[in-house]
Amino acid sequence: MLFRTLLSIFFLLILSISVFAQDQYTIPKKHRVIQESSTDSRDVQVDTKLANVDFTALTEKTYRLDDLLKLGPVAFIFLSAECPVAQRYAMRLKRMYAEYQEKGLTIVGVYANENDSVQDVKAYLAKAEYTFPIVKDTDGSLARHLGATMTPQAHLIDTSGTLRYRGPIDDNRYITRVKHEYLKDALRAVLEGKPVPVKEAPAFGCTIHLPDLPTLTQINYGEHIAPIIQKNCQSCHHEVGIASFPLEDYQDVKAYADKIREQTQARLMPPLRIVSGHGDFKNERRLTESEIELIANWVRTGAASGSIDSDSLKGQSPKIWTLGKPDVIVNTNIVYKSLPKGKQATIKAHIDTAFTKDMYIRGIDFQPENSKTVCRIIASIRSESNSDTTLLKDNNGTSRKTINGSKNNFEFRIGNWTIGIQPTVLPDRIGYLLPKGAKITLNILYQGTNREQHDTLKTGLYLSDSPDTSRTYKTTLSNNVIDGKDNSENQNVGVSYHFKQDSYVFAVEPQMLTEEHEIKIVAITPTDEQIKMIWFKESLFDWLDVYHYQEPIFLPAGTQLVFEYGDGAKAEQNPFVLNFYFTKASEYVVE
Repeated sequence: MLFRTLLSIFFLLILSISVFAQDQYTIPKKHRVIQESSTDSRDVQVDTKLANVDFTALTEKTYRLDDLLKLGPVAFIFLSAECPVAQRYAMRLKRMYAEYQEKGLTIVGVYANENDSVQDVKAYLAKAEYTFPIVKDTDGSLARHLGATMTPQAHLIDTSGTLRYRGPIDDNRYITRVKHEYLKDALRAVLEGKPVPVKEAPAFGCTIHLPDLPTLTQINYGEHIAPIIQKNCQSCHHEVGIASFPLEDYQDVKAYADKIREQTQARLMPPLRIVSGHGDFKNERRLTESEIELIANWVRTGAASGSIDSDSLKGQSPKIWTLGKPDVIVNTNIVYKSLPKGKQATIKAHIDTAFTKDMYIRGIDFQPENSKTVCRIIASIRSESNSDTTLLKDNNGTSRKTINGSKNNFEFRIGNWTIGIQPTVLPDRIGYLLPKGAKITLNILYQGTNREQHDTLKTGLYLSDSPDTSRTYKTTLSNNVIDGKDNSENQNVGVSYHFKQDSYVFAVEPQMLTEEHEIKIVAITPTDEQIKMIWFKESLFDWLDVYHYQEPIFLPAGTQLVFEYGDGAKAEQNPFVLNFYFTKASEYVVE
């Protein structure tokens, strides 16, 4: 009796769930899985031009949709580690990617289900062995951005950023029964510039369950917005910062709320000129799509303050050593001559380190007493031994006697400082050689205040204590057009370089780069492998930093650095000078 009662309750529950699901989904006999009944009520319609979106793969590499679309169409495929239908498409997706990758297609696999943990996804990926980027859409922002509802489900975006197809990958989970390859048909049409034959079809498989988002009325400054501002904005936007207005507290941020929303949605702030996916750098500063949307919603709903702990949300003071306590601190007294307010001038100062043996510097930082007067500091070691005279040759095969500067001395830059640019240390066991008795030269740009200024500049040096520290070398890549003049006879620059020994490149410094054009640098190995080194996009801001790779990039002997302009720019329109910092593999001990 009890068994019959429990069985009846079980069937009643199943029946109620089935009735509830009938409004949006059906279970067709041929699939025996859930299928959407209609596509009419989409929040995001096909043929909609989508806003740009940033997303981070499980490899911790950040991608930007706009950047991927420069290469070709992008297909977002929503998948699940638990959905058996989605799992049946692993081989089909890998074959499609292999077939169309050379034609510019990027496939991005997205796991948005709330009950798919990162560990579950990684465990499944170890079996599936996908060769394209995989994203764990933890907060469901990517799924909402594209209007995803099922797994598997494809969203194809053409190079204009327009959604051209959404629906199943094909019409049957069993590959031998497929009659219509919806995604492939749409992709062929997009590549050929033709209308997509089927723009949308009901997807089948498993439903996506997204995590709940806070209601708009719950978004407030103290809990949601202040941490974003503190992390990404306050290094520049404070009372002595390089930015034109401070963002140090709620009143500051509220006063500029509309401007912050506008600048972040246009991806103009935080200022970052490098394109994601072309080098993985330590000092990238980007807002996620969720952060941008959170700011926009906060502004739209009245910019509520919430509970604010003013002490914990204050930006870091320029009087704090951001890299921790230096190994050596040197105080230098500097006098800035009287200069009219609004004018700028440079002054050189020298630091006598008085080391009695050769040392290796991994990082350098500064604390000016009057940071309102100091605009920028460039630190260099004047040396005749840091240029590499044997490692490189020009693209004609002729060995160069010197690469970086004259045969005697040259300024070897070891760091630069301005409020808003965070200092970075070199990787372990790599350092800039500071010969015994050598001095560090400081080139200081300061602005006038109508009177003479006295300053005590603190310089913090971070040294390598490893006995097997590898020495830093530098090579300069340029288009040979500097200040409108042809410098092809100048032995200090070159349009391409071949590395004659195995090397590790760990940083790129744009010494000169025009704002109006973009340039892409690629390393081509002797086996014709192309390694994406860095891509500078055009910018409204003259924001040039030294970009340090997350991990040093290995370049085998014979690798060539080459460059490519964007938008058909000519050399005379786009002069550039880029410094690449590296160490020889024979000197570098890799753990």
